[in-house]
Amino acid sequence: MKVIFNNVLFVYDYDTIFTTTEVTLFIIILILIIIPKIIDNNK
Repeated sequence: MKVIFNNVLFVYDYDTIFTTTEVTLFIIILILIIIPKIIDNNK
């Protein structure tokens, strides 16, 4: 998974279509997906 994420970030950095705002939104969405999974694991 780390490789996939690194490739995605690499594409974002390389492609001028993506802005830093869109990258930030992407990271926020990832966090919103990951946090509920962590909470479920703690139960």
